[in-house]
Amino acid sequence: MSGLEQIFNILHQNIIEGKLYEALMQYKSLFNRYSRRSIEHGIAIIQDGVEQLSKQNDLTSYFGLIEFYEKYLETHRNLINDKSIVPFNNIIEIPASEDKIKQEEAIIQLLNQTSFNDIKIRLNKDLGISYMNIGNINKALESFINDINDIVMLFDYVKQHNNIPMEQLTLLCVLKVLLSNTPTNARKIYQLIQDKYNSLLSSQAIQVSIIYIILIMKVVDKKDKKEDIEIAFKKATSSFETILKENQVLVFVDELHSKYFAKPQSSPNLFASLMESMMQGGQH
Repeated sequence: MSGLEQIFNILHQNIIEGKLYEALMQYKSLFNRYSRRSIEHGIAIIQDGVEQLSKQNDLTSYFGLIEFYEKYLETHRNLINDKSIVPFNNIIEIPASEDKIKQEEAIIQLLNQTSFNDIKIRLNKDLGISYMNIGNINKALESFINDINDIVMLFDYVKQHNNIPMEQLTLLCVLKVLLSNTPTNARKIYQLIQDKYNSLLSSQAIQVSIIYIILIMKVVDKKDKKEDIEIAFKKATSSFETILKENQVLVFVDELHSKYFAKPQSSPNLFASLMESMMQGGQH
């Protein structure tokens, strides 16, 4: 049995006896000592630590070790590689909590400037699920924004748990997706409502969502003059200001205007024609 294995046995016994903080400090000390000789040995120590500490009811020491290792890699970015990031995979199996969210966000931030897209995608999705499970729908949506399948999962979760009204979720989701780098997903959200939540289509909030989808996608698809679309956009915002405020999304409408329209111009009645079409039951 190697010296490191003997030390692991002692550490594991401490954990069995509930001496979690003592074990945490020992893992840190071992890492500092052995990583100077070989980073591979250091990684093995962290991996053993997260595996053992993650099995405990009290996860304080587990998160302490994850934070310690994340900060180490932050100051030794040249050591970030496919082997050194393996200990972070373990966090996906941990139940949702504020502590988990804090560490996942830190890990994602650490990896943002790297090419390790697979783990970033998995961590980002898990972060969204963690936010969803603690009821922070707004933050969950930020993690899910680029994947319509994740958005479907969020809709199903909200429908089951009644976190916020579905109409508010739809309006929030549409506006944030339109602000994202994949605005065409907004059409898929409308299709989702048609397919699974058809009864919502009569809601004013949903109709407002549809109007913004139409207007922004006209900009994206370069249909109609941008100046005309902007005036319609501003009229819609003015007409539905009460609904937007009630659903706490007015700030996102302002961000939409800033993103898609550079210069305010005057123009004809595109908004009026849109409203008339909708009142007549036009399909979009």
